[in-house]
Amino acid sequence: IWQIESLCHCTELDAYLQHAHTLLAPDGRFAAIDVFVGDGGAEVWEGLRRTVAFGEPCTMDGLADRLTRHGFVAIELEDLTPRVVACARLWRNLALLDETLRRIGPESRSALTRASIDFAAGLESGALRYGLVVAQRG
Repeated sequence: IWQIESLCHCTELDAYLQHAHTLLAPDGRFAAIDVFVGDGGAEVWEGLRRTVAFGEPCTMDGLADRLTRHGFVAIELEDLTPRVVACARLWRNLALLDETLRRIGPESRSALTRASIDFAAGLESGALRYGLVVAQRG
């Protein structure tokens, strides 16, 4: 099972992980590349949750603990934040440009624009992490 930026939207993470475990063949692999709560990131997460329907907050270590509880083994974590900060800055700058253009026009700031700005700031500050988590069905 390969998850790309979707676990962050999951509202019933434990139920999902249990179901994922049942879907995998013995020794099957689960992998997720996603946004996670970082140091002091609960407030940033809650802001994103209000604008882009993020689910319950979870750290990379928290996901590893949950995977263990649901029978996964050989869990690997890799923090990819340093590799994506430059892209997040570009994303933020595009959002700021969009915001400026909207001020000229009749539209107001979009939720996605605000989320883009907050996401980049969260990665830069360490409040959010972007990482890869891989586990094997035990």
